[in-house]
Amino acid sequence: MSKEPEYSLLPEKTLELNLMQLLLKISPQKDRTVQCGRGSGKSTGAAIDIVDTIEEMPKSKNFILTGTFQQGLTRTLPSTIKALEMMGLVKDLHYFIGRKPPVSWKWEEPYEPPLDPKHSIFFYNGTCWDLLSQDTNSRGANYCNGFADEAQDLNNEKTQSQVIPTMRAEFKRYGHKTTYRRFSRYCSMPRNRKGEYIFEYEELAIKHPEEYLYITAPSRVNAHNLPPSWFKDQKRILLPSEYDIEIENIRPKQVTGGFYPQFDDRKHSYINFNNDYYDGLIDNNNGYKPEAFENMNCMQDADLLINQPLYISMDYGSWFNGIVTAQEDGDQFRFISAVSINEDVTFEDLLIQWCTYYVPHREKTVFYYYDHTARDHDARAEEYPEIVKRVLGSFGWHVIDMYIGMQPSPDDRYKFMAALYQGNQRQLPKVTMNAYHCKWLIVSLNGAKAKQGAKGVEKDKADEKNHKIDQRTTTHFSDAHDTLLMGKFAGLTLHQEPIPSPRWG
Repeated sequence: MSKEPEYSLLPEKTLELNLMQLLLKISPQKDRTVQCGRGSGKSTGAAIDIVDTIEEMPKSKNFILTGTFQQGLTRTLPSTIKALEMMGLVKDLHYFIGRKPPVSWKWEEPYEPPLDPKHSIFFYNGTCWDLLSQDTNSRGANYCNGFADEAQDLNNEKTQSQVIPTMRAEFKRYGHKTTYRRFSRYCSMPRNRKGEYIFEYEELAIKHPEEYLYITAPSRVNAHNLPPSWFKDQKRILLPSEYDIEIENIRPKQVTGGFYPQFDDRKHSYINFNNDYYDGLIDNNNGYKPEAFENMNCMQDADLLINQPLYISMDYGSWFNGIVTAQEDGDQFRFISAVSINEDVTFEDLLIQWCTYYVPHREKTVFYYYDHTARDHDARAEEYPEIVKRVLGSFGWHVIDMYIGMQPSPDDRYKFMAALYQGNQRQLPKVTMNAYHCKWLIVSLNGAKAKQGAKGVEKDKADEKNHKIDQRTTTHFSDAHDTLLMGKFAGLTLHQEPIPSPRWG
């Protein structure tokens, strides 16, 4: 068996490239898409991009593009730091993030220095990268090349109209270089409709292979760089359905129609982080420190109305416990988070996790919507509503009990959700959800299948009984979403009896 090719960076560092990384290294195409499984070495591929650029275009200015500034700080930079260290480049020795090097080090400046070092990475030979994100301004600057991390979360229209045109700097100096105007997308398997644009580049690579490179591979492409037990551990940690997607890189089946045919995550989701808060953390730490971004709370959320009450609903069970949180803002009703816990911890742990995240929230009033199923306590001494009021109360929350009784029929729910997400009834609010914090709620809505029942359309909940399927991806989150929306708004269209006056708990 032939040995993997070696790519020497510094005298004391040698890296064995896997097939995906080797293709990236030798391929001449300027437009590259890498859609591979977890642990496949995408971060190392991006680090090779950086090192090649440093060597070919010293003093150039380039960019790293992410969907949000938050993503760049909490996920992209930590993995990039690790990958660069594998290649012999050490933070605060060979490069600085969020601040310039000490003046006494007398490093070269880029030809076009960034105006604000908080959003930049400075290397020893004057090459730099700006950290761009689609929730901040990415227009105006001139760059030589760039790459996108977690590209499946990007708005491709914004990328093409705002970012790609900026790759125009230093043409006379570097126009003949391989790395000049090169743009790489690194991504995993898309989990929503917004990310499916990635597959368009696969088609372009087939039609125009001289211009477009598209690499797709399972995690085992990097098996020689992973611990021998890694795949076994992933099989133990992940349910089979998630293993197929995350490790084998198998495209999930798409539901057409479904129980929420009018829901479209491209239209009904948004991103809204408090980027000033992140800037403050960089300033307070005299540059970028990964540990400052490890334990975030609701101060990072710009969509949170910190002086307004919250609305919650839940889905309960032995395999799954999850909570959705929403807020009202004029004619908008926003789902701002959807969180769950592993089945090996308790329902109370979920509530404590929720309370800990929302500790900074000033208005400690929460409207708790639940139906008759929440009162089935099985072997527990307390019913779920009593546990909710006890735990949230211990954190200072004033819980307003919103018991809705029996849910409307599945067919009524189906019709109501269609009207709600179609958005053409003035008495109903515009419902949206935070794409980052509600990731699994969006997956749940997109994957909810419909079937014909004896009394009309029903939600197909068969996957809830399959322990081989990650329960976050099944209909649990969608059920919690239904309880909250039906309880609060269904009376406006289904001519129901008004919900009883809230009970203060």
